[in-house]
Amino acid sequence: MVHTREQMIFDRDKQALILDGKTLTAQDIAAIKSTDVEMPLPDVFNFLQRWFDESDYIAVHTSGSTGTPKTLQVEKNKMMQSARLTCEYLGLKEGDSALLCMNLRYIGAMMVVVRSLIRGLNLIVRQPSGHPLANVETSLTFA
Repeated sequence: MVHTREQMIFDRDKQALILDGKTLTAQDIAAIKSTDVEMPLPDVFNFLQRWFDESDYIAVHTSGSTGTPKTLQVEKNKMMQSARLTCEYLGLKEGDSALLCMNLRYIGAMMVVVRSLIRGLNLIVRQPSGHPLANVETSLTFA
């Protein structure tokens, strides 16, 4: 079944993150300081605060694997459209779960969060490790 874009939330003012089953609005996230949460969540909240700010762009850093690392300004709307395509292709639906076990300095990790925001996925965050599924008790839809 393909899910249409009408079922996804592209208005950042209306987006919320479901984090380990708890729904957090942009206002909730703005009130949380990264020092108030346990690892690996500070990176998630730092990213979310940048996501929900007034800018239409977010800084993304390249790895430097093909040259000198660079900082790029990426349009948040384009990130949401990319997330939409992935969600449609994989048939992800609201309430499905997604595992984030990468460092948020990588675009791949950022996109897991963006997919969760626009599709209403339950984001399960774990510290990056060689065994990311070791401490996951929730059934995962997208990992």
